[in-house]
Amino acid sequence: MTTLDAYVKRELLDKETPEGINFIWVNYFRNKPVLSAVLPGDMWKNLLDKTSKYPTMIYPLPMDAGGHMMVFGRFDVEKKMINFTYLSTIKSLGELAAPFLVVQFFTDLQESKGLVLMKGDYQKQSVDSNQSLFLVNLWQVFLLSPSFFPHLVQFNTEPTKFDVNKLIQTVEKGI
Repeated sequence: MTTLDAYVKRELLDKETPEGINFIWVNYFRNKPVLSAVLPGDMWKNLLDKTSKYPTMIYPLPMDAGGHMMVFGRFDVEKKMINFTYLSTIKSLGELAAPFLVVQFFTDLQESKGLVLMKGDYQKQSVDSNQSLFLVNLWQVFLLSPSFFPHLVQFNTEPTKFDVNKLIQTVEKGI
């Protein structure tokens, strides 16, 4: 697990305003093949509370040729990280299946600045930046949207009643 110090000098960020931190973080990664964002601390608290209770989900990723690839997402509370792996890869490789997108959240500045920094690394041969961003946004939507959240709860608490077709319909209506 990478620490914030691998990317920035924490003592320099402590001197910045939240707006300055946002500018520095996003611009640092601007021309790199990664996702980056700055989340308000209150939003992060809400996301963390819900994803701690409901850490797994499958997400339909629309494909250019039509249809969807199903993606399994699992949040690791201790590492503050979510891994996305194609469901087909999990079916064929089991525990050896590697994620194609790993998103880490850095909470070092949550108390002092009210910010959480996000960085997402994706494998370019498996997914592009737009698809990666779509998945991260969809993860947030499932946690925060009243029309999506019941799917997440059911997937984690009543998997035998979970209906993937209803999930896809909800995502298609919401896009």
